[in-house]
Amino acid sequence: MKMLNIKVWMLMIICVVLLSNYVMADLGISLKEMSPATVAPGNEFFITFSVSNPSSSDASASFELKEKTPFEVQGKKATLQLKPFETKTLTYRVIAASGTASGDYPLKLQYEVENDEFEETFTVRVLAIESTLIIDKVELEPKVAAPGQSVNIILKVKNLASYALKDISLKLDLTNVLLPFAPKDSSTEQKITSLDDGQSKEVVFTLDSLAEAESKIYKLPLKITYYDEFAREYSMSDLIGIEIGETPELSLNLEENSLVLGQPSTLTVKIINQGLAGVKFLNLETASNKQAEVIGTTSFYLGNLDSDDFETVELKVLPKTSKINLPLTLKYKSADNQEQMQEVNLAVKAYTLEEAKKLGLVKSSSFWIWAIVLVILIGVVWLIRRIRKKKRE
Repeated sequence: MKMLNIKVWMLMIICVVLLSNYVMADLGISLKEMSPATVAPGNEFFITFSVSNPSSSDASASFELKEKTPFEVQGKKATLQLKPFETKTLTYRVIAASGTASGDYPLKLQYEVENDEFEETFTVRVLAIESTLIIDKVELEPKVAAPGQSVNIILKVKNLASYALKDISLKLDLTNVLLPFAPKDSSTEQKITSLDDGQSKEVVFTLDSLAEAESKIYKLPLKITYYDEFAREYSMSDLIGIEIGETPELSLNLEENSLVLGQPSTLTVKIINQGLAGVKFLNLETASNKQAEVIGTTSFYLGNLDSDDFETVELKVLPKTSKINLPLTLKYKSADNQEQMQEVNLAVKAYTLEEAKKLGLVKSSSFWIWAIVLVILIGVVWLIRRIRKKKRE
């Protein structure tokens, strides 16, 4: 019985010793602080751990922060002496490599207590400062809107970051009473759920311009907000220019056609401005081709042409075929000084000599014969009368 009690006591002592060693080895380690809180590539940061001894015995522990790409650890090893229930801090200086992409990276803290080795893994988030979301393209349909006309604003955004962007909001601010626009069949806000790295996407705003809108360029404020995959919020502002203007509408008509095949003839062209706005520095150009030869001047400066006004130009042409497509080019500046060009092939018919005679475009040769005969007869009569008059005298 006595031997049994001794064995029980020895077993209890061994258990206490083992439990004591286990408790001593079981240090409490946690990440206390990182300074600065945001780690950027190429910069240093300080990482501080909280180390506590939860046992009733003293503890001695050696620590090593393992170096792993993309981190470089300064002063890797350290030793702490901990009294029972004591807590101390352990700080390391770490440098994040330049060019490190945004993301979460592991850092391992190894420590040894009473010849037992342990390891804790902590996550460090590196956030690179990157050009993220950009407006890649702005397109307007039409490029110049007339008062009261609808206009589509097509915005193409692109993600240049190396990670996804989420909850992208694009919002037009039309609250300014001086902006003569109202949303049509759509909101002033468009949203994109997510955009992967390198991905692009288009959004369309449709606006109605007011009928009383003044002709000029209006700047619409655009605000964009979005989040990256690390829950960081971004915002940016921009201006979208929309031009309201009364556009000219020029037409070319054939005013008079007396073209005779194979003969130099005259062609009269009428330029009419049927639009709501005038044009400046209007110039008409033409050129010869296989169907007709333009004789003399091929460029005509007409100056300004107001709305609901017209100008005429006479062209000297030698037709070579009966069907002619005469190339005409109008060059001018609109009211907002934008250079414009309009090209037209004017369809013209050249008549044969017989057709021209029937249409009265040319005089018949017999007409001239009779005219000459009449002149001669008048001259003969006059001469006879003069001779008779002299004889009487």
